[in-house]
Formats: sequence, structure tokens, C-alpha cells
Amino acid sequence: MEPRYLVYGSFRVAGSFLQSSMTSHALNTPCPVCRAPCDWRGVCPRCVLVGALAGLANPADPDPARKLGSYTLVDLLGSGGMGRVWRAQQEGLGREIALKTLRAGTLADDAARERFRREAHAAARLRHPGIVTVHEVGETNGELFLTMELVRGETLAQRLRSGPLSARNAAEIVRSLADAVHHAHTHGVIHRDLKPSNVLLDAERLDVPRLTDFGVAMLADSSAETLTSTLEGIGTLAYLAPEQASGGRTRQGPPTDVYGLGAVLYHCLTGRPPFVGDYPAAVLRAVVESRPPAPRAIDPNIPRDLETVCLKCLEYDPSGRYSSAAELRDELDRFLQGEPVRARPLSLAARMWRQGRRRPAIAALSGATVLLVIALTVALNRAALPIRRAPTPLANLLTNWPVRPAELLGATPLKSGGCSALLVSPCGRWVAAGDQVGAVRVIRSDNFAIQASLQLDGTIRVMDWSQDGEWLLVGTQTGHWCLWEHSRSKEPKAQGKVLAMVDAAALRPDGQRHFLGSYSAGEFWQNSSSGASLIYSNSVPANVLGARFNATGDRLFVVCTGNIFLLLDGDSGQVIQRLNSESSLNCLFTLTGTELALIRDRQPGVQELEFFRAQDGLPSGRVIRSDRGIGSFCFSSDGGRVFIANRANRIDIFDAATGKLLASPIQLAATLWRWGFSPDGLRLFTNTSDERSHVWEIHSGAPLVGPLVSPWLPWATTLSADGGAIVRPDPNAQVSFWNARPIVPDGWAKAAEVSRALLKLGTPDGLRMAAALQPDDPAILGRLAAVVGRGGAPAELREAEFLRGRANQMEGGRRLPRFAQ
Repeated sequence: MEPRYLVYGSFRVAGSFLQSSMTSHALNTPCPVCRAPCDWRGVCPRCVLVGALAGLANPADPDPARKLGSYTLVDLLGSGGMGRVWRAQQEGLGREIALKTLRAGTLADDAARERFRREAHAAARLRHPGIVTVHEVGETNGELFLTMELVRGETLAQRLRSGPLSARNAAEIVRSLADAVHHAHTHGVIHRDLKPSNVLLDAERLDVPRLTDFGVAMLADSSAETLTSTLEGIGTLAYLAPEQASGGRTRQGPPTDVYGLGAVLYHCLTGRPPFVGDYPAAVLRAVVESRPPAPRAIDPNIPRDLETVCLKCLEYDPSGRYSSAAELRDELDRFLQGEPVRARPLSLAARMWRQGRRRPAIAALSGATVLLVIALTVALNRAALPIRRAPTPLANLLTNWPVRPAELLGATPLKSGGCSALLVSPCGRWVAAGDQVGAVRVIRSDNFAIQASLQLDGTIRVMDWSQDGEWLLVGTQTGHWCLWEHSRSKEPKAQGKVLAMVDAAALRPDGQRHFLGSYSAGEFWQNSSSGASLIYSNSVPANVLGARFNATGDRLFVVCTGNIFLLLDGDSGQVIQRLNSESSLNCLFTLTGTELALIRDRQPGVQELEFFRAQDGLPSGRVIRSDRGIGSFCFSSDGGRVFIANRANRIDIFDAATGKLLASPIQLAATLWRWGFSPDGLRLFTNTSDERSHVWEIHSGAPLVGPLVSPWLPWATTLSADGGAIVRPDPNAQVSFWNARPIVPDGWAKAAEVSRALLKLGTPDGLRMAAALQPDDPAILGRLAAVVGRGGAPAELREAEFLRGRANQMEGGRRLPRFAQ
């Protein structure tokens, strides 16, 4: 059974989804626009306020009679973090033009007005077929505007929502952009904000790319600030060069734009930016400290020469990139003409050397560690040589168990924008997929067909199911929400809009209540067959990050910035208790819903998992202590064990009642993002920050499935409710389903034969492996329950009771739906 999850952003992650290191990095990060302190997500409260006021100053639907100078606004073409672009009519000449205004209108501060004038000054220098021409800049009643030619067509970002481009098309587009950027460089203009949304595809000129938006351009003879970003920062930050992200102004120049061109090429080839993250500070950190995944690791069909060109553009050191946009243009010309490119892939030694230059302290520590490990390994092997013993049959079987590689079961095209949210229903019958253009689709888990569809306004951000999978609660980036009974109606049962984007959405298991969190406000609703009625709407002490009901629905917790947890009554929505954690946003209800577990820091290097009564929010007296640290945690399917991912990325298993450490069988290669269990509790699914998913046998730690690489929204990849499939969002606007069941070793034709061989061993480990191979056989589960229960320990007795319950359910025919094997 997959644990209950917090919902945040456009993905679902376990209630323990934040690591303390990432949290400390995000806190106090200065806003790239106004330099004020940002909150945990990297969102600037000051800029949010300015944006809200700008919405009042410049409504999205213009007055048809509204004029700016000699221009009449017709309709809104687009909106970004800094400005809005309108289609306008010029009086006298009768021509249509594009007119850009500041998003804050007359409320804009001096810095924003100066950036706006700088954009006009920079763009006015340039005349090139690949650059949108600026006509004039003006001011009317204190509101600045600039006019430019109207380009009819879509942006490159809109084109990429339907998936990556072909290698040739991507190379042609970036080749044209490189020529335009080189023209800008020869006129002393560094763009500094190259990204797909700043590239227009001119429909009247066979989709010729046209570069626009010089709002953060740097003139060779100016002293512009180092880092300027939009409020939507994460879209721009993903394309920033490392010298921009680290704040070094003197190093910015033509290589900075070469990096941006490489980032655009990367997105065109793979369908995703070079770096992704769940909040701006995480993206900035990745830009400065990491290398992007190789394009061919995401799509092996990408030509190797084009991958080499792309990665050369994305070199961390500006001296390692192409020296100019013209050199990149000529290199792409060679590729398009079928000639070999001049760039060559870096050797392993060169990659290690450059990574060491990027993070010298870690490189030195890693080198010393490697030498120490080699020395210890040699010494231990020599010492152990005389007393080595042959492995037991079971140990040999588990050690050499074949790992199932990535095996596709089926895929469901979304037919629109890329996936932005993914959620498996608790009953296992449905998978909900939301995309970037506001579409929600309910997918059947048995045949991967789309059961129902719904269209909303804005990118789908959060979702939550009722326990029976009949009701779906959806929230969007624009603040719209709806409650949908998908199997009975094509339209929502209830819908509305909150003040800002929906940051949290929680639906009570019976579907009779729901909670919506938006910025620093919360709304609690009562649902009925006729719609929904608001019970209350009030402020919360900090920004809402997530919310979740317990299994019985009588309690709800709300997580806020500042490590604040609110325990609410599930019927009235009233606050019962306020809890605080010193440095963690990890919180989960137990499976029975009677307790709430919270991570606490007690002393340096030692953390505790403290339990609180759900009834009144007071400590229950139960504590689990870990001197290895607690990054995240979840409960086993029977609730008798607690699985903790420690600081060393090893999974520790504790007895939930006594707090005793039972085992540490699984070592992960990267930070844990998400995990879940098969219904029998014998297999563990993990999704880690290296964008890889695995399935493990819990007791032995043997890998059974994986790794499966998730290049698009990797933190959203999850396990199906029956444990039979890994559900993954893909960059080409589809949801794919991958086999998650153990493979039968060579030499055995059927799983039943393997199970019989394991049953003869009569040991708990052998029976567990047999049950993993035949999870629907109640006889095996019953025998395993009998063997486990002989130990007499509380955890063993609880596991035995749970296994007997599962066997009884199977005999009664009450099984979860199965994915095809």
C-alpha cells in the first residue's frame, strides 16, 4: 500500500518530502528581482504583492476603449513575470502591432521601469530577421509601454509542450537563433535570458524563429545588475548560465548566451530543461553544482554529434564553451550538412577533473575516501580469506536474483501539454494525469485507456482522490479548483477560485469535505450531491505547503512554511493544535489515523520521530530515535514497522512499537524522493534524486526491478496500487506503465516452480520471496504468517496478523485490480 502523501506544486511527494539541506539552502535566498528575502519555495512575498496589485491595475480583459498614446489595446497575447504583451491597433496608420506594458502598470517601482527602458534601448540597436523589431517606447499617464512588430505564431515553449523536436528541426532552430544572437553581440547586446518562451515561431515565414524579450539584456557599455529573473523564476533559472546563477558579473559575456542557446537546444532535443527542481533555490543549486543528464541518456535516438555540441555549450567553465554564437552557428551548419563536427566528447578523466574544479572540497574528500576504501578493502579481504564460507542456497539465490530491466506495459497519450501532476487512486482502478494546459484525464489501470477528461484554466498543480476513487479534487496554478465525480459526469460537481495559486488540496477519504490552501489562506468546504458549500475561510500563520486527512477522515494536518503544522478537526475545520518542528517539514499520519508522526531535532546529529495523538495533538509518549539522521520516513503496509531514509541514503527499518532498529537492508545511490509498498508489504518502491526508480525485496534488500529513468517530473513517478506497475510521466506528453513484478530466473519456467523451491527452505526469507513471486496465493501468505508469528515479538505478531488478513481477503475474492504481467 502506498503511504498517504502531501501534495505540493505540480507533483505528489511523501509527507517527508523535504531534506534539511535543501530547506536551509532555500531559506533566506534573495529574490532575483527585488533582492528581498524569499520564503521556503523561493517565492518573494513582495513580488507576489506587486503582482496582485498589478492584476488590479491592468486587468487581464482590457477595456476595448482603453488607449495608450495613439494605440488602442485589442486583446492580451501573453503575460510574464515582468510585463504583458497586447495586440494593439495604431491610429492613423491602421496597422496592428504588439504593445508591451509593465505588469505592475503605474505601480511599478524605479528598478522595474529602468529595466523596461533598458529593454527598449537594447532591442532598438538591432535589425535582424531573427529578432523582433522594436518601433518605439512611450509613456502615458505614468505608464510605460513599447511597441514592436506583431509576429503571428506560437512560442517555442508552446511547441515543445507536445514533446521534443526532431534532431534536424532542433538544430535548424538553434542555428537561426545563434545567428541572431551573434548579430546582437556584434552590436554590444548580451541577451542573458534565452529560453523557449522568448522565441517566437513566425507562422507567416514558415516558422522562422524570432528572438524577443531583451528585458534582462546587458549592454557592453552599461552596469546592469548581475541577476534579473521573472517572478516565475524557475522557468528562467533552468536556463541560466552558472556564472549568472553564482552572481559573478565580470564573467558574463557572449559565452553566457552560448550557454543559453545550448539550454534551448537541450530542451528541444529532450523535451525538458537541463535542470529541474521543485522550487527556484533547488534549480539554482543544481545549475551551480551539477551537470545536466546527457541528452542520449534521455533519448538514445539523439545523434551523438548533436549531443556533443549541446554539452559543449553547457560547459560549466565559459572557456570550455564555443567562444562565440557564430562559432556555434558554424558548428550546427556542419551538422546539418552531414559533415563531422569539430567538438569532441570529454573523456572520463576530463569530466572528473572539471567536476572537481566545480566542487573542489567535495572532490578532495571523495579522493581521500576512495583511497581509504581501497586500502580497507584490501586489508579486510586478506584478513577474511582463511575463514570464507560457501554461501547458503537462499543467500546465493537472493544475491544473484535477476533484476527486471525497464519493460513497457503500455502508454496513454495526453494529446495536449506535458504532464504536470500524476496521482494513482487508492482503490487502484484509476490514474489521474494533469497537464500544463489545464487538462485532467482519468486513465483506466487495466487497459491504459482514457476514461474521462476535464478542461480547467491554468497548469494542473495539485490533485487528491477519495478512497473509493469516485471523486477527484483538482487545483491549478491560476487558483481555479474543482470537485469532479468523473464516472458519472463530464462536468465538475463544484468549482471555484482562490486568491492565488492552489498550493495544497486535500479530499477527505469519504469525499464529504475538502481543504484548499493558497499562499497564506485556507478554505474548508462541505461537499454534497448538489455541490459544495464553504464552511470557513481564514488566514493561516504562514504559506501553506500541503495538507492531508487521516485514514478515518476525522483529522486533517496542514503544513506551513516555518516548520509549522496545524492539526484540524475533519468535520468543522477548526484548529485543534499547533505543532512546530525545529528543522523539518516531515509529517505523516499512522495508517490507523490515530497518531501523527513528526521529526524533531534533539541534539546535533541525533533526530527523533515523535508521535502525537490525533485526538488532541498531545504527545503519545512514543519516540523512535536515530543517530544516523532522518531524511524521510513512511510506515509499512501493516503499520508495524517504520522505514527511515537516513543521511547516508540507507534505509533503516524500526519496530514501530518499541523503536528498535531491526535492519538496514537497502542502500540507495541518491536522496530519496518518494516510496511506496506493494499490497503484501514485501516489495518496496523507491524514487531518488538521480531520477531513477527501483523495486526492492524488503528483507534481503535484493533489487527486483530497475533502474527506470524518469526524465520528466521524476519526483512524480510512482507505484500502482496493486504493486504491478511503475507509473511514469513522459516528456512526449504521455503517461507510461512499466512492469514492476519480479522476474523469474533462467532455468525455471514458471513462478510456481520457483515458489516451491523456496517453500522447501521453510525460512521466513524463503517464504517472503515465494510470496513476492506469487502475491495472489493465500496459501503461501498463510504459511508465511505461521512461520513469522513463531518469533513472538510484537512486530512479528503484527506482521503475522497482517499477512493472515491479506490471505483471508484473497480467499474471499476481494483483491485489488491487477496490471497485466
